[in-house]
Amino acid sequence: MRDQIFFNALAILLKDSVQKISPLIDKGHSFEDIWKNIDNLKNELKIKFDFDRSAVLIEKEYEFIRKANVDIILKTDPKYPPILKEIYRAPLGLYVKGDIDTFNQGTNIAIIGSRKASAYGKLACEKIINGFCGYNINVVSGLGIGIDSCAHVSALKNNLKTLAFIGSGFNFFYPSANK
Repeated sequence: MRDQIFFNALAILLKDSVQKISPLIDKGHSFEDIWKNIDNLKNELKIKFDFDRSAVLIEKEYEFIRKANVDIILKTDPKYPPILKEIYRAPLGLYVKGDIDTFNQGTNIAIIGSRKASAYGKLACEKIINGFCGYNINVVSGLGIGIDSCAHVSALKNNLKTLAFIGSGFNFFYPSANK
């Protein structure tokens, strides 16, 4: 649990730069060690942040996540999807609401497309997903507006499981209708 608390604190502090600490994690450093020494490490890692880390109330921030029924699955956790470990710069952690095991069961098909989906694009998306009916297929997308939303809605209509990787974070849905 402590690793999740400190990973979350680092993710808040470093935002998109949190991946820059990967070399330290690969060398066996804990998230807590990095958190405690981030002021000394920021030049070495070429990380910039604009506020004092003491402003991050790490226990309170973690409690907020837990109250929202969100888990943090770290790359070192056995529940972390093995296929994600194969990608370049795999995320150090995932914020998960729901059952992460879904990702490891069946076949995952990513559906992404235009935010300004045409009627034809939506129809094509629906037809493709209708073809998955009866198979152990999980539809993976970003839950964004356009084709992403269409993919999730079509999957649910066909009783398929969906997994959404939400770029805007678990507590802010865009578009809000997708909550």
